[in-house]
Amino acid sequence: ITLYAGKAYKGYRIWPPFSNFGEGKLNNHSTQVTFGTHVTKIPEKIFKDVNFMYNLTLPDSLTEIGKFAFTNTTLTSIKIPSKVLEISDSAFFNCTNLKSVILPNELKKKKNGAFQNCQLDSICLSDSVKEIGKYAFYGNKFNSFRFPKAINKIEPFTFSECNKLKFVVFPLFIDSIAESAFENCDSLMLNKNLDQVTYIGKSAFSGCTSLNKLWIPNVTDLDTSTISGCKSLDSINIVNVKKLSHGMFANMKYLKHLELPFGGAGTAQTVGNFGELFGTEQNSDMRAVTQPLEDGTTKTYYLPTGLNVLVIGEGCEQLPYGALYNCSMIEKLTLPTTIKGVKENALYGCDGLTDIYVKRALPPSAYETSFTGVNQFGCTLHVPYNSKQYYSIANGWKYFYFI
Repeated sequence: ITLYAGKAYKGYRIWPPFSNFGEGKLNNHSTQVTFGTHVTKIPEKIFKDVNFMYNLTLPDSLTEIGKFAFTNTTLTSIKIPSKVLEISDSAFFNCTNLKSVILPNELKKKKNGAFQNCQLDSICLSDSVKEIGKYAFYGNKFNSFRFPKAINKIEPFTFSECNKLKFVVFPLFIDSIAESAFENCDSLMLNKNLDQVTYIGKSAFSGCTSLNKLWIPNVTDLDTSTISGCKSLDSINIVNVKKLSHGMFANMKYLKHLELPFGGAGTAQTVGNFGELFGTEQNSDMRAVTQPLEDGTTKTYYLPTGLNVLVIGEGCEQLPYGALYNCSMIEKLTLPTTIKGVKENALYGCDGLTDIYVKRALPPSAYETSFTGVNQFGCTLHVPYNSKQYYSIANGWKYFYFI
C-alpha cells in the first residue's frame, strides 16, 4: 500500500499529493505501508485495528498524528519524525507489541492515553515537552523515567499499572500528583523528598508495594487511599496534613521513622490516640499496644515493632491524655516550638525512649504522671540553648537526670 497525501480511495491508495490524506481505514490484507513525500497528517483511526504492521517508517514531512491513529495495531517499533510537535489522544493506545519508540526533541505534548497499554521498555522525553496527558504511559514496562524540566504536574493514571517502573526523576517545580498517577507501580521506589509537592490525589501511590519512603511535608490533604497497600514504607513525613485518618498506616510493619502534624488520628482540635492511626486489625508481625479511650475503656492497636523515631511538627500545641500510651518501641521523640502541654499519661509506658527533643524554650506544662514509665535516668532531654535552667525546675520535666 502506498499512501499519498489526499483522499482515501477504498482504503488502499491515496491520491493526489495534497497536504494530508483524508479520513479512511485500511484493512489487513497488505504487509507493507509506505508514504508519499508530502504527507503532513495521519488522520484519526486510519490504521486502527490493522494487524499487519510491525515496523513503520513515517515521512519526514509529517507534523501531526491524529487520535486513535494506530490503536490496536501490531507495531513493535516506530520513530516519530522531528516535525511532529504533538501526539494526539490514544494515538498508540493498546499497541501491545510496541516496545520501542523514538521521539523527536521538538515534541511539545503527549496527550491522554498516547501510549496507554503498550509494552515500552524504555522512553526518553526531551525537555521541550510541556504536557503529558492522562493515562499517557498506563501499563507500560519501562523501569525508569525522567520528567522533562517544564512539567509541573502529573496527570491521573499517567503511570498506573507500570509494574516494572522503579526509578523516577521528578522535575524541580512539580507541585501536583493527581489521582492514581502511580497506582499499582509495585516496583516503585522514591529516593528524593517531594518537598515542592502541595497536592496528591486519591490512590496516587496505592498498591506501590516496594515504596519505602514518602516525604511530602507540604501536602495538606491526604486521603487514606493515597498510600493504601504501601506495605514496605519505612519513612513518612506528612507534617502539614490537616487530618489524619483512622487506620491510614494499617499493616505498615516496616515503619521506622514518622513525622506527623500531631500525635494521633483526627485533626489538631480532635486528635485521638496514636494507635488509631494503625488500626485494630490483628497482625502477628506488629506489636499489640493497648491504649485508653476517653470513655474509660481501652482498645488494642497493632503498631510497627521498629518504629523508633517520631517527630511532631510545628503547629501542634499538646500531646493529649494517653496519646503515646505504651508505645515502648519509640526511642526518639521530637516536640515542636509550638507545644504548650504534655497531658497526663501522654508518654505512659514509653520505656524505650532514649532521647526527647523539645524545641520550645520555656517548658510546656506537664504533670507528674506525664512521663510515668519513662526511664528518666536513662533518657536524655534535649532543650534549646539556655533553657536547661527552666526545665530543671519545671513540673514533670525536672525529674530527667540528663538535660
